[in-house]
Amino acid sequence: MAERNPLVPGRTRKGLFSHPKTFVTHTLPAIHENTVIVAATHPTVQTGDQTKDGWFLSDFYAFNCLLKGSVADQTWLTAAKPARLVEKYGDFLHGSPDRDRKVVLNHDLLDSEITPVTLVEPAEMIDRFLSEVNEESLRAKNSAGSSPGARRIRHPIHDSLFLWRLGCHP
Repeated sequence: MAERNPLVPGRTRKGLFSHPKTFVTHTLPAIHENTVIVAATHPTVQTGDQTKDGWFLSDFYAFNCLLKGSVADQTWLTAAKPARLVEKYGDFLHGSPDRDRKVVLNHDLLDSEITPVTLVEPAEMIDRFLSEVNEESLRAKNSAGSSPGARRIRHPIHDSLFLWRLGCHP
């Protein structure tokens, strides 16, 4: 039996229609000056251990650090206060444990290196995320007079981390 390579760069999955339903890639979509970012992740301080659901937080803060300052409109929704996470679990690392990893959340990064986050109750996360996306979509459509394009980046295993790109293109 052939081993499955989890790092196949870029592929499409076709559904009932002839156009691709998803495109799997290992890079971010283009970020333009009119891009709006809405991101959400679900782990709480109690479930934030990196050996459990905390690796979603590592992904979330990796994107947060990477995209800081790239565009003005960014909303980052989380169920766990970042300072409390660092206090309880220490540094949050991003990357494979068998390779060099990057610190994406620690005491030093809290004040200057991450885009501020909004705390949301876990039970309200989906509704709040959808509300934020809807609000930003309407604002983008009304400000440019055309339909916004949207991209969703999520973890391939679990739908808990979302990153939307909303931008109007003439």
